Amino acid sequence: MGIIITIFITLTCCICAMTKLESRDNEKIKIHILFPGQFALLLIALFISVFCFFSGRDMIFGYGCLWDVVKRGSLEALIAVMGIVGVGSVFLGWIYSERDKITLGKSQSEMVRYKYGPGYAGSVVVHFGSTALCVLMAKCGAKEAALWAFFTVVWGCVPQMLICIQIAMNSEQRKKLALELWRNEKSEGQTVLHKMVQHLRDADTLYHKGYCDMLCSKIVGWLCGCRKESDFVLECIESVSAVFREIEDKVPEMERVIFEEKILKSICRQLKEKRILKDEEEMALNLLCGGYFRFQYFKAGERPEHLEECMNRAMYFAQNDNEYYKFFGTQMRVLLCCLEWFLFLGQNYSLPRHIFTEDVPQSSLKTIFVQMTVSIFGENDNNRKLAEIAWKQVCPEVN
Repeated sequence: MGIIITIFITLTCCICAMTKLESRDNEKIKIHILFPGQFALLLIALFISVFCFFSGRDMIFGYGCLWDVVKRGSLEALIAVMGIVGVGSVFLGWIYSERDKITLGKSQSEMVRYKYGPGYAGSVVVHFGSTALCVLMAKCGAKEAALWAFFTVVWGCVPQMLICIQIAMNSEQRKKLALELWRNEKSEGQTVLHKMVQHLRDADTLYHKGYCDMLCSKIVGWLCGCRKESDFVLECIESVSAVFREIEDKVPEMERVIFEEKILKSICRQLKEKRILKDEEEMALNLLCGGYFRFQYFKAGERPEHLEECMNRAMYFAQNDNEYYKFFGTQMRVLLCCLEWFLFLGQNYSLPRHIFTEDVPQSSLKTIFVQMTVSIFGENDNNRKLAEIAWKQVCPEVN
């Protein structure tokens, strides 16, 4: 019996060593220890089956008094049990029926692969193969080979049972795994943002705080990684605006204002917690302001007087919030004042109603305003010139 245990452990370790896979991102993917153990048991069962078939011997290894217990059972009883735990496994059927179930934007199949590695599909194949081998050896009267095939089937039921308990029947665990999968998502650029926004149609996803915070963390990471050249600033402003427009399309009308405020607060809070250089932090917030302002401008029907409600709401929510959200509200008012001056200079608006009297903002906001104006009204020298003049009317000391 000691020889069998030694062989089993050795085979398991060898299979584990060979199943270290390289992902596309050069990260190690390890298959769960239960799967190599199942493969090792199948190899032992196959070896015993082939040996018994060609040699005519009933036993290969010595089992001591354990074999006396085994002999008390019959092969017919073993076949009857295989009908329950083999092909007709309840766990296997449950996992298969729930494989496409979506939780916070991630399917159960993705969660199984993430938690247990890519060995589950092979485990199912081994499960069916060992079931057939057990029935075949039992019909041939090879009790030892049938017994080892049965051990392989029973071992294969263990990961299936764990998957059912830890994933299929555990909604909280599924949500945690889904958030971990989103956190580790390696999609380039805005791809992951668009993926996450698509799932906001689902009510459970929309109202889940962890999912909202994860979406905001992806926005923060993307904003902090944006290049600061003018062309890229313009592109980023338009992209932020597009993200908010896409969010609005997915969120029910009655929930849009509240959800937007929740998104903005979470982004500001995460920027405060994120340890980045001060200039990058300010630029990320200014890009957020510029993109959100552009989104609100078109949402207001391209009428700046309708933007005042948005500004007042931003300042109201900023009263008892963190310094970053207060900063966000201030920057939005600066942009509104500058936009009114831009339209006035272009003879498209009456004399500006708002005067900015608070602390002068950072110079990086000037670039944001100019690029935002170009994005809204079109790229030409006259628009750039008017935008710069409008900025000087509001913030003459900041160039």
